[in-house]
Amino acid sequence: IGTMMNSIQDFATHLKDKGILCDTKNVTPYATDASFLTLGKPGLIVFPIDEEQTLEVVRYASENKIALTPRAKGSSTAGASLAVEGGVIVVTDQLGVVNKFGRRLGFPPLAFFKADGTAVPTEELEANREEEMYARVGAALSTEELDRMLMPLNWQCAVVPSSGWSTIAGNFATNAGGNGTPKYGTFQHVIGRLRVVASRPGGAEVVTVTDREMIRGMGGGQGLYGII
Repeated sequence: IGTMMNSIQDFATHLKDKGILCDTKNVTPYATDASFLTLGKPGLIVFPIDEEQTLEVVRYASENKIALTPRAKGSSTAGASLAVEGGVIVVTDQLGVVNKFGRRLGFPPLAFFKADGTAVPTEELEANREEEMYARVGAALSTEELDRMLMPLNWQCAVVPSSGWSTIAGNFATNAGGNGTPKYGTFQHVIGRLRVVASRPGGAEVVTVTDREMIRGMGGGQGLYGII
């Protein structure tokens, strides 16, 4: 136990040196999620705000053989966002939706693409209504927020879980369903592109996944494949 505590403290010191927000004291709110289950109090909570910080978190953890538990809004009813006693939780609910100072200032701009990756300007969306279309968004945007952004354009998400405030990445990690599922499937079927920070032996790397079969295989992975 003492060695693990020392490792966590060293991790926290490293993160602070890198300017990455973390907390070893106010951990109780992260000891459970919407499942009301618990595995004990985590030892460290990390709050990366962008891909660069996430890469550094995963790199250090991989080099030092420290397990990470990704957590978005904590809305899982299956205990998916819980760490073991003294473990490390990486809170991902700021990724892609805040500025470089960690402040969320309105909604991030959307970019639209066809299934083959061809970009579509906003003013051409209506002309492409019959196409299979995707909005490229930050992982921490919720489906409810995305629907609010799409509403003025007369579009909406293919699948919207009942909670509405769960994040896009969290929905994919748990392969969530909801309104639209009978026609479009679950989240493993409606994601066309992923950018994931993945652990590698002694390090980490950013991986972009566009292969649809691979994406479907990753859906429901509960964060085991990396941090979206």
